[in-house]
Amino acid sequence: MVKATRVRFIDEATTAQSFKDKGIQLPTQRTFKDSGAMIAPATLARTGIMQYLAKECGAAFADMDPNAVVNIMTRPEDLFDPASLESYRAAPITIGHPDDDVNIENAKDLQRGHLDGLPTQDGEDLTGHIVLTHADAVDLVGSGEAEELSSGHNATVVRVTDEEAAQLGYHAYKTNIRCNHIAIVRRGRAGTARIADEQVKMFDQAFVD
Repeated sequence: MVKATRVRFIDEATTAQSFKDKGIQLPTQRTFKDSGAMIAPATLARTGIMQYLAKECGAAFADMDPNAVVNIMTRPEDLFDPASLESYRAAPITIGHPDDDVNIENAKDLQRGHLDGLPTQDGEDLTGHIVLTHADAVDLVGSGEAEELSSGHNATVVRVTDEEAAQLGYHAYKTNIRCNHIAIVRRGRAGTARIADEQVKMFDQAFVD
């Protein structure tokens, strides 16, 4: 059985797990440049267990029903590894996840902003400031229609044994995490990754993962 495989992840909500964030009020921290570009603090990713379909997780889960739900752990030592953090530096911001990774050839069509420099660790979360440089992205976030974030990244998935899974509560963990882009989405898999603003009210709202 293949125990490890390289997988492209898009952490937008697709499967059946629900996450709930209790009601909080976030202070207004969005600012605008004279050009109209928006700068805002944001939570980009988190550690912990997230759920995927087996078919999203590569060859390591080829022996399972493609629609079976698997628990994948993102460990702090992997998300906050210096090479992982460096891969997030100036990551492009997109509206939704593109079919292909963002590169210098397609960035002019896909990119709507970028992460300002390196992100930082804030407890279990990866945080930073995003800069939105295109009107469609600013309008989308400003309207509240989509203001969650989803990390598009590649990672090596290491599957644990069934005995370990029963003890640990997850079937595999990610390592060698490398960010390609950060997408603005309606519902993010992490549940907590969002753009900060006072209008964002998380009131026992279920985030479908």
